[in-house]
Amino acid sequence: MNDNLNYEQGGFKNYTTDGVSSTSRAKIDKAKILTTDELGNSLQTFDPTTLSPNSMILVQAPRRSGKTTLVESMIHDYRKKNKVDLVVLYSKSNAGFKQIPQKYRFRTLNTLPQLIDTQLNIKKVNTKRKNVFVKSNVIVIIDDFIDGGKTDVKTSDILIALSTKGRHLSHNNNSNLMVIMLSQLMTAIPPVMRRNMDYIITFKIASRIERKSITEEFLTLKSGRGGLSEAYNLFDVVNSDDFLALVIHGTKSNKYRYSDYVFKYIANPKLPKEKWSGTNRDFETPLKIYF
Repeated sequence: MNDNLNYEQGGFKNYTTDGVSSTSRAKIDKAKILTTDELGNSLQTFDPTTLSPNSMILVQAPRRSGKTTLVESMIHDYRKKNKVDLVVLYSKSNAGFKQIPQKYRFRTLNTLPQLIDTQLNIKKVNTKRKNVFVKSNVIVIIDDFIDGGKTDVKTSDILIALSTKGRHLSHNNNSNLMVIMLSQLMTAIPPVMRRNMDYIITFKIASRIERKSITEEFLTLKSGRGGLSEAYNLFDVVNSDDFLALVIHGTKSNKYRYSDYVFKYIANPKLPKEKWSGTNRDFETPLKIYF
């Protein structure tokens, strides 16, 4: 890890690239290597109601592992204390998320630029106002756009721009765009997108390559072989319960211990029926499922 120098109170103080002083980093590296049980007990349960309304979230796990269930559970919890005006789904299969009517479900990303422009215009309007604001807090779910085409998450300019600049669409708590991306492969997500995600959420993963990608990029807090071994112990926490996920606060600075930026979350697979978007009449249109 590279050091940079910061002048402070007449002398130089070393800082590592994640904002932790070199002295603190040395103490972290020398600390005991924790087991999976010890790490699991040290993690707090993630509270989705604390999510920022303009969060960028990446949910990565294999097919049929429960990604949809987890996102449904998190949005259900988030809405308990936060106003959501619209939830939109972009999915090639159009499967899952029955809380969203067909009117707000799309198989391509063609309407996404229009949605972004709308949010930007609303921000401009709200910026000029002093009292009465336009409310437009939107959640966009983008499900597995990895197909080798123009909308592939690996090459899509709109998705890359959204991950790096999407936060600039916000106006306080009045208008925001939260983006939740679901992917079977972490390695398919461009590095610039991964590094701009506020949260990375992952389940059990059989693929050694995918496990390595997440563990070494986001969970290696200590240096050396012992630190890497502990990072893999932390990842194995997800094996202790069904629907258990690790929630990694990717943009958190000053990471002294795992509990500073890693949480656990158990999705609720038995949620009440909800309607996140549209009217009762919108839900009369049957969903079209594509395979």
